[in-house]
Parts: sequence; C-alpha cells; structure tokens
Amino acid sequence: MDHTWFLPLSIQTWTEMASGEEDSLSNWSQPEIAAAVFLKNLPKLAQQGRSRWDLERVFAKTIQFSHQELLEHLEASRGLNTIGQGIILAAQYGIQFMERQEIESRAYLHPDRSWNLSYGQQRRERSTSHQVVRHDGLLRELSDGQRRLMDAEMAMPDEAIGCPSNAGTGKTTVLYEMVERIAVQKLLPVTVLADQSQKHRPLLQKLGAQKYQTHKNRIHLRTYIHFAIELLSRSNQELSQNFKYALQSPYSAKLLCERAQLADTARVGPDQLAAQSWEIIRRYCNTLDAVISERHISQAKRLHMTRIEAASAVSSAIQVWNTLISFAHPDLPMRGFHIIKLLELSKMTVPEYYGTIMIDELHDAPPVMVEVLQRSGLPLRMLGDRYQNFRGLDLPFSKANTILTCNMNVSLRAGPQVPDYVNPLLDIHPLRATSPYSANSHKATEFHEYPLNGLPDEPTVMPTLDEWGVLALVIRGRQQGRMVDVFDPSDSLGAFISDCKGLLYHGQRAAHGALRRYDSWDTLAQAQAWNPAFESVEKWLKNRKNLELSYGTVSEHQLISRPSHTVAVKLHDIKSFELPAVAIPETLYCLAREGSRQELARTISMLYTAVTRGAQRVHVPNSHRERLACLDKSASLRIS
Repeated sequence: MDHTWFLPLSIQTWTEMASGEEDSLSNWSQPEIAAAVFLKNLPKLAQQGRSRWDLERVFAKTIQFSHQELLEHLEASRGLNTIGQGIILAAQYGIQFMERQEIESRAYLHPDRSWNLSYGQQRRERSTSHQVVRHDGLLRELSDGQRRLMDAEMAMPDEAIGCPSNAGTGKTTVLYEMVERIAVQKLLPVTVLADQSQKHRPLLQKLGAQKYQTHKNRIHLRTYIHFAIELLSRSNQELSQNFKYALQSPYSAKLLCERAQLADTARVGPDQLAAQSWEIIRRYCNTLDAVISERHISQAKRLHMTRIEAASAVSSAIQVWNTLISFAHPDLPMRGFHIIKLLELSKMTVPEYYGTIMIDELHDAPPVMVEVLQRSGLPLRMLGDRYQNFRGLDLPFSKANTILTCNMNVSLRAGPQVPDYVNPLLDIHPLRATSPYSANSHKATEFHEYPLNGLPDEPTVMPTLDEWGVLALVIRGRQQGRMVDVFDPSDSLGAFISDCKGLLYHGQRAAHGALRRYDSWDTLAQAQAWNPAFESVEKWLKNRKNLELSYGTVSEHQLISRPSHTVAVKLHDIKSFELPAVAIPETLYCLAREGSRQELARTISMLYTAVTRGAQRVHVPNSHRERLACLDKSASLRIS
C-alpha cells in the first residue's frame, strides 16, 4: 500500500495566514512552522522523485530544527505562493493535514520531541474521536476525516473541494452536516445532486420532514438528468416538457432510421443500423469530445470495419444525433446521457442562485456533468469512492481545479475483519490505493464461507451484476428447495423475463434496455458467453418452456432490516445501502474480458462494493481465495 501520513498544519490556519487575517508567523507553533517550511520545499522535492516514505523522513529532520531557525528560514524567503503550491501537491503524495486541536496535543511527537513515524498508522486506527457541538446545541461525534473535511469546508467556502472517501466512512453524514451549516444556519442555498432521486432519501431522513419543508426554498435536491433539463430549459415549460417526453419515449429502430433518413448502404437492416448509431452516440456523450468521430466506435467493432465502413458509421451517427437534438420529431427518444452532453456542448454555466453544489456519490456522477459544474465556478463539495465506480475509472473531477482534502478511509460501518478481505482486492485494482482501507475497532463484522453453487444457511442479501444474476439465484433457490425473493425497485424484472421469452421463442425484438440492442437470441448468447449466470437462465428457459419463473418481492424496508428469505438484487440498486448480512455470489468474480484493465477495475469495484454493504455478516463462496488468485493473475496480464 502507498504511504499516507499527517502534517501538523491546519487548512484553516493557512487560509487565515494567506488572507491576511493572521499578521505574523510568530504566532504559529514550532510544528506548524516546520510544516510550512516543508510545504515550501515540497515542489522541489517532488521534482526529485522522492518516495512518500522519504518525504516523511525529510519532514522528520525538518521538525528537529528550533522554532527560531525555522522562522528565520521562512521570513527570509516569504514564499507564500510556494507554500500554496505545496498544499495543492500534498494530496498527490499521501500527505493529509491535522486540525488545530490535534496539533496542540503533540501526540505525533515522541517524548524526546522527535517525529513519530508510526503516528499515521496509529491515527488511522482511531475511527471516531471528535465530539462537536452543533449550532442547535446537540452533540455530534465525527470521525477524524469528517472533522477535517468540515474544517476545510468552513475555511474555503468558495472553493471546489474533493474528498476521496471509502465505503462506510460517513459521506452522507458529513454531507448532512454541511447542508445544515450552510442552508439552515447561514440561510444560503445548496443544491444536492445524485444519479437517482432515491439517493436523496438518507439526507431527507436526517433532515426530517419538518425541517426540509421549512428550508425547502434553499435546499434543492436534483438528479443529474433533471438538473440538466432545468438548466437547458431556462424556465421554458414547453422545452422542459419536450425533454421529459423524449425521456419516456420508447426506443424504435425503424422510427430512428426514418426520422434521421439513414441510408442502409451496407444492407444490414434498420435494427443493426440504428443500434450501431445509438451506441456510437452513447460513447460520444460520455466523453468531453466536441464532435463524433471514429474514436467513438468500440475497439472490437472497429477491428472488423474497413475505413469506408467506419466513416459511414460515423456519418450515420452524426445524422441521428443532429436529428435528436433538433427536436423536430417529438416522438424520438432521448436518454439522460444525451441531455447532459447537450448541456456540456452548450457551454452554459450553473447560475449563482443554486449556491453550493454538493455531490455525495461522486463515483456515480457523469464526468460530463462534473465538467459543467467545475467550469461554473460555484462552490463544490464532492465526496466519492474511486473503488465504487463501476465504469472502472477514477473519480471524475479535475485534480487541477479541485482542492483535495484528506481521504476518509476509516469505515465506521465495518469491523476489523473487513480490511483482511478488502485490502487484497484493492491491492490488485489498477487504481492503486493511496492508503489502506481501515475499519472501526468498535464494530464486529463476521465472515463466513458457503459452498460453491449453494446458498448461505441464513437469509442474506445477494448482490449480482445484472438481471441474469438475479434470475440465476432465483433458479438456484428453486432447484435447492429454497425460497429466493427479489428486490426490484424499478419493477422491470417481469418485463425482462417476458422479453427474454419473446426473443428466444419467437425472435421478437426486445424493448427492455438490457436486451434491445440484440436482434436475435444467438447474438445475445454470443455477447454473454462469459457470463455463467446467463448460461443458467438460458438452460432453464430452453428446458422449461412452459413453466413460469415465479418469485416473491421485498420492499426496501424489508431489505435493510432482516428479510425472511435470501434476496437477489442488482448491485447497482443497493450501492448506498447498509445491510445486516450480505453474501457474495461467485458470478461477481467473473471477467467479461480477460486481460482488460478496465474490466478488472470494474470487477474489483463490484466485489468491494458488495463486501462493504455488510455491517454484521458477510458470506463469501468457499472458492473466494482461488477466484481472487485468478483476478490477481489477470491483473498481471492486463492489456488495456
């Protein structure tokens, strides 16, 4: 693991100094002066290629100088700008900042006043250690990371602040504290963004119905899609309705080809022609590129295209895109990624009346939307976990435009056993961890093994990759005489099963989003050849044509309490949940593409997210170690 340590200088102290609120460095303590000297030299040390351990050893020598020697060094150069550069660089080198109370404690020094090189590890082992009196008089206990983030937020109210935060570290709690401080106490507007409206529920629960209604005019809760519609419409109700109607319009390949006047020169049929254009546009919309080009054709498809075919595919995609954004045909479908990309291309910025923008689950935020937010110049508070990004990418903020605070890496949910499972996963993730995942020593999370292709003895929540995984578990339960319920918040699983039957038995094109790109069952089977869950469902459907695949459903309340049966659920639907017990199905360990860096990152992220949902018990298949070894082998062979 990369080394992380703590520097005895608070962001608040530095801000006061830089803004002129504190007139003299002589008021600083000797450790603070030493920290300032170190930060002044950090840009030069970084150019020398020093390791993180080496940087801390440099500071250990720096702090041995006397207060007067250090002060003379600083006053001779007075390089405040250089110190600021060092603060910006600090996060990249695993350096986090202490708060004033911690600096005054001197706990980071040995009795002989020398630097304690083990303090960083000791510091991380303490999960929750700060009692804070809130504005309403109530006592709130915050973790070290939460408290440092709050201090940074108060010291830099107009900046863009990013806080990489591991699972279970209390991102929603600290978000609530910031909303309380700004909207309730200071009476200033805040806007909280999420990819789904249901992710606002934890914040609403903490606020309470009465408080939210009282301050509703200042607390704006928006999904990214509806936020984009709101900005693009500019109070034009007709335009807003057009966007919303397009979002609800079903996908129709025939209609798309007709409206865009696509020429089927390759004679592949409207289904394939529209699907190809739609996919190119989707890839384009998830980038910051200004125009559609061949780079938006997937690598796998581009290898089988001639130059003329690729150019034709791009031309068709451009025609479809221009037709969609013209709104000349209100019956054509649009999806969220279309609308958010349109906002980015418009060069619009977010008006000031939205106030401070807050994002709880930054890993689920579209990078294109984050770009819009960052160019707007409004105060930003972005909390996210790079290892919960199912796209396999890093957190979508520009480090050049964001002040990175310390990581929140101590889980308040997980017991000390969890890091033994999580850290080996993070060790093989392509995005190397800057600090180890740590747990709450006051919690107890048990780990149990269950037999391969079986089910745990107790009712648990089993998160799967997709609908195939959910149905495979339902089938497994039926075969073993066990009841497996389903958590289906979108109520779409029934339509998925119906569309599967239509495609398999009758060759009918599916309407369900997970199926509609496939023009035949054979095409679908080829795409899912890597997925054992698909194999299980396919076998059931082919052998039991006249049997219904029945299942029971559970509510969100039943899911997060103690369900009476094992519950199969798509992992994406429970990303923000805390559950008493979870079980990891073996299908989550499968890679769609061997050797793919992005696919490996995606798989590790899903396993990490699933494991960290469990607060009391986590069940893993008895093949866990073997499967982890296979992933580790794939990590050494990754090609892209």
